[in-house]
Amino acid sequence: MIHSCLGWLKNKKLLLQWFVTLVILALIIRFFLNNQDKLRLLSQIKPRYIFYLLSLHVVVLFLHATRFSLLASMFTTKKFTHTEWYHIFFVGRLLNMFVSQGGNIYRTFALKSRYGLSHTHYIGCFLAFAWLDTSVNFFLATISIAVMNPTLTLYNVNALSVLLPLSVVVFMSPFLVVLLISRINLPGRVLKKITEITSIALSCCQKAVSDRKIITKFLALGILSFGITITLLGISFISIGVSLSLSHLAFLYAIYKTSIYIMVTPGNLGIRELFVEVLSQSVGIPPGNGLLSSIIIRISGYLAMVGTIALMSTIRFAKKKINMK
Repeated sequence: MIHSCLGWLKNKKLLLQWFVTLVILALIIRFFLNNQDKLRLLSQIKPRYIFYLLSLHVVVLFLHATRFSLLASMFTTKKFTHTEWYHIFFVGRLLNMFVSQGGNIYRTFALKSRYGLSHTHYIGCFLAFAWLDTSVNFFLATISIAVMNPTLTLYNVNALSVLLPLSVVVFMSPFLVVLLISRINLPGRVLKKITEITSIALSCCQKAVSDRKIITKFLALGILSFGITITLLGISFISIGVSLSLSHLAFLYAIYKTSIYIMVTPGNLGIRELFVEVLSQSVGIPPGNGLLSSIIIRISGYLAMVGTIALMSTIRFAKKKINMK
């Protein structure tokens, strides 16, 4: 009876996610039908910008996968093979774009069967990665704005007055969750599972921070990823004739990145676009340009992802053929 109820709720949740997605997409389509001059900007994007976007997307994908592997490798029974790890990670990323958390479910089973990484340890590593990654991004964005443009405002509110409190909340979030769990009256089985996952996430962070080699690599790759991604974001705006300062891009990226970990619709389709549009208007970008920039990033991201997976699949197939000889 319980299992059938859970199955019913999951189906309803999926239908609701796609309903929300379709409503948001309908609103976006309506906006562009009423503002066709914005849509025409897509046909004016120069080929070199498309090349830059695709190339940067691929680099960011590999950086993201490499950083995640640094955390996950601490709990595996076997060493990751680069080709297979990247393939698992990229396929999971692609699935997440169409089925909410579908990619994470695929990764948990693939990594469990091939590398002995338990489902609970995967979830713990994922949460630890999200926390460390978001903390690094907020820290870098705060430093960038404080140095380059401390008077930056959004809707007449100083950007640093928004970023600083958010940075503290993000950094303290694991400890706040532990405190919250101890105060909430949950069923024993649910409480045990949440406590276990939280414990693993904290353990993963502790291990990473205490291992100088891992944390140095993670932070170095995080800084590189931050720089490349705000460059990608900047190019998406430049391609439609909008030029932004580094402080604006750092702010947009730090806040925008949080939306990646909060899945409302499959791949946050529509949600991310509206999120970027609202943020863009907050720093004075004309209406529609933020939306267009986000669509450009999403489409180029899809193309880069599919191309990378196709290449990785070809490499894996070629290796199997060679090993069979």
